[in-house]
Amino acid sequence: MLTIHIPDATENERVKKFEALRLAPPRPLDAPSVRVLPDDDSADFVPKKDEEHGVVIGNTVVTLEPQMSVTAMDAVQYCTFYAQMIANQEFDKSTHLIEWYQKYTDTMTWMGWNLTSFNLKETVSSDTSIDVDQVALKMLAAAAGPGAAGAVLMASLKAGLDGLKDSKKAVGLFHKESTNDKNASFQLMPAGERSNGSAMILFNCMYCTTKVNKGKVLFVSWNKSDVRIWGNAQRMENLPGIYQRIKHKVEEELADYLVDGFHEKFALKRKPAPKSAG
Repeated sequence: MLTIHIPDATENERVKKFEALRLAPPRPLDAPSVRVLPDDDSADFVPKKDEEHGVVIGNTVVTLEPQMSVTAMDAVQYCTFYAQMIANQEFDKSTHLIEWYQKYTDTMTWMGWNLTSFNLKETVSSDTSIDVDQVALKMLAAAAGPGAAGAVLMASLKAGLDGLKDSKKAVGLFHKESTNDKNASFQLMPAGERSNGSAMILFNCMYCTTKVNKGKVLFVSWNKSDVRIWGNAQRMENLPGIYQRIKHKVEEELADYLVDGFHEKFALKRKPAPKSAG
C-alpha cells in the first residue's frame, strides 16, 4: 500500500499555503497563444444550457453535470489543472509517484478540497483477464455509496468513458499524458454540485505497472500476469469560500501558460434506457 499524508489545516492556513505556491515561468515561446480551458465557442469553457460534458485535463478525466454552476465547474477544472501543473513541475510521476501525489493532494487541499486520506492499495483479482477501467469503476462505486448523488455521478462517469472512446483527440491526449512503456497513472473525477453550492467529486486515482506496452491503459484487456494495479477512490468536497479567495491567483497564473493541447472536451454518451416489457 502506498500512503500519502493529508495535511490538516484551517481555512486561513490553507489560503496562506496556496498563496506561497508559484507556477514556474513559461518558456518565452509559449506566451503568444495563451488560452485557459477554452471551449469550442468560449474561452470560459461554459457549457450550453442543459449540456453535460466531459473534459480530459492532462491525465485526468472529468465529467460535469449540466446543473452545475459556472463557479462550481471552474473550481473542479481549474483546481485540477493547477494541481497537475504544480506537481508536474516538481516531480516526474513515472519515477517519483509518491512525491508527485503528495504535491498534488497537498495543492488540492490548499485550494479548499477536503480529502481525509489517500492510500493507493494494490488490487487482487481472481480473473485471468483484467480491464483497468472496470477496476476503477468498482472502486468509485464503493466510494459513491448507496445514495442518489453517488448514483448520478457514477452514471455520468460511465457515460463519459463511453463518450471518451469516441473522441479521438480526447482519448489520444489522455493516453499520451497517462501512459509510458513501463507504467500508467491517471485520475477519474465525476463532478457535481451540492445544494449549498459546493462542488463535489468522486476522486479516483490509479497506478499500473505493466510488462507489455500497449500504448494505452483504458479500454483494453490485460492478462493478469502482465499488470499490477493500485488505486484509491473517495468523495471530495470543495469549500467554496476558499476557492473564491484564491480564484484570481489561479486564473492569473494559468493564463501565463500555453494550455491548448493539454485538455480536450468530449461528449457524454448515454445508453438508451431499456424498454419495459409489455
